[in-house]
Amino acid sequence: MRFNRLIVSGVLLSVGNASSALLGFLRNVVIARLISVEDFGIAATFALTLQIIEMSSNLAIDRLLVQSKDGDNADLQATAQAFQFVRGAMGAVIMFMASGFIAKLFDLEYLTWAFQILAIVPLLNAVSHSDITRFQRKMKFSPKVIQDTAPQVLTLVLSAPLAYYFGDYRVVLYLVIIQVFTSIIISHILAERRYKWAWNKAYVRLILSFGWPLLLNSFLMIGIFQADKLIIGSLFNMETLGWFSAAFTLTLVPTLLLTKVAQSFFLPILAKHQNFSTSSQYISIVILLTLVIFGVATAVGFSIAGPAIFLLVFGQKFAAGVSVLALLGLMQAIRVVKMGPMIVSLARAKTKMPMYANFIRSGWLVVALIVALLYRDVNLVIWCGVLAELSAVVYAFYYISKKRLVRVRSMLLSCGISLLLVGGIFYLANGRMDGSRPILEISVSLVTLLVIISGYLYFHPMILRILKLESQSF
Repeated sequence: MRFNRLIVSGVLLSVGNASSALLGFLRNVVIARLISVEDFGIAATFALTLQIIEMSSNLAIDRLLVQSKDGDNADLQATAQAFQFVRGAMGAVIMFMASGFIAKLFDLEYLTWAFQILAIVPLLNAVSHSDITRFQRKMKFSPKVIQDTAPQVLTLVLSAPLAYYFGDYRVVLYLVIIQVFTSIIISHILAERRYKWAWNKAYVRLILSFGWPLLLNSFLMIGIFQADKLIIGSLFNMETLGWFSAAFTLTLVPTLLLTKVAQSFFLPILAKHQNFSTSSQYISIVILLTLVIFGVATAVGFSIAGPAIFLLVFGQKFAAGVSVLALLGLMQAIRVVKMGPMIVSLARAKTKMPMYANFIRSGWLVVALIVALLYRDVNLVIWCGVLAELSAVVYAFYYISKKRLVRVRSMLLSCGISLLLVGGIFYLANGRMDGSRPILEISVSLVTLLVIISGYLYFHPMILRILKLESQSF
């Protein structure tokens, strides 16, 4: 019965995150179909700017409420909410003041007003209720699923009418505000505790001590997740940014889904076992192997079926993006694998590891910028990202092995075979899978993924066995 509860929680979380990601993706597809490629590129600068503001002040307070033994403490939650408001207000002021510079960076000075309007988004996010996060400590995911999904449903319904009405980038500007406002309202409706602020100095120190490495890591993540778009948006034109953003969006959806589900599902489980070395080891290995499987599936899927799906979804006017699909899929796949060591480290409060790994990753940004300036080739910029992610994931595994969090040696053979498998399929599919035979290419992809995943589970039966054993703690 307990195992069933664990599985139901995992399925609910997966379905909720999948629904949210799919709804957001469908909204972007509707918009992409109804506005020009250039306007889609302009809209991408809005999302890019908001993500930078969000990541540049991220102290990972939500993860602290899940990981900390005091996560259920009302005073800690109230202090976290006060901290969140200060953070959001500062972000809003910074974004409003910097709107002129941001518009000039993308050669969009005439849209300074739009970036000023977007400054309301971090301010709205500042008053979100933290109860939704606290519920996850007890594997109660339904409120989070509702908060993530309902705003996506609303904006999807409104996307076509607003796109027809405005006919350009403005549709994204107003949909973003509607989505965030709806999400905040839902967080308060579903909360159990009264929303309040506090300023407990001990908990402030806890927040800072837990979050400062992740804050520095967030600055690095700005470059990691947004550098490609920043480089292309500032050195190329809005049309190029438009089709690149469409391709990037397609590969990002499963990446975000897989990493978000993995972190939300596995982090509370592993955190409960952080003081028990034997069970922690086994569960950690299961997490790492699961993320390796997810990463291989991501790379293989986009290498074979990516071009066909991309053209079916976005249409021929975005056809230039086909050339970068497999490479972007490979880069995102490595990011998925990297989430495994990240979860293991966070569960043991080793919050500096993501920062160290991303320092290594960020070093490649200079190389990518030089390559873009010299060759003006989008593919070469992405290759820099692939090599950067590979360097970071190697370090991440080295770190958890050196700190004796996991016996990584037991996984070396699986990782080596996975790397060869992905490389071989990427090479064979390159140029042969171009989207011209969608039914064949998608079918081949599905069969290949089924065989690969079945093989992993056959040779690693411990994945299902450990989940059954873990269910006894619920």
